[in-house]
Amino acid sequence: AVLAIGALFGVLVLVFALRRALGGRLLEAQILAIPAAAVSLGLVFGVVLPAAWPIWITARVSHHLVEGGAIASGAPIAAIGYREDSLVHATNGRLIPLADTALQSWIQDHPDGWVVLPEAQATGVDQLAVTGRVSGFNYSNGDWFDLAVARVTPPEPEPRDEPADS
Repeated sequence: AVLAIGALFGVLVLVFALRRALGGRLLEAQILAIPAAAVSLGLVFGVVLPAAWPIWITARVSHHLVEGGAIASGAPIAAIGYREDSLVHATNGRLIPLADTALQSWIQDHPDGWVVLPEAQATGVDQLAVTGRVSGFNYSNGDWFDLAVARVTPPEPEPRDEPADS
């Protein structure tokens, strides 16, 4: 309702401003355009953008890392594909960018680590336990991401053959 009322107010004020401008009264048109711009910007930054969940990828990835304990524990965090500066900041500068081919060796070197990677790539790795999924639009490069936030898990121990009793 707030959005509709604000949009209606903005349109009405702009119509009055346009009528003044077409009538040659440019100063009055400019004065009327100022509150329309203020209302429009307030609605965009206060209502529209906060509700546009697909563009807030880093905030949602960071939420999964915080809830999982990765940030508080100081665990190493790697990312494949999604390497935004905002994610580096959200991880307190601990984000390690990885190439696709380096994942397995990184997992072996960091058994307590966390990884942010494309969801399709996470499903094929046994040593990763997916703790969260995030989909969204990266407005800085125009790409859509389907990401998984995963914790490195130790491999299952090999079953040992028990000697038979004689």
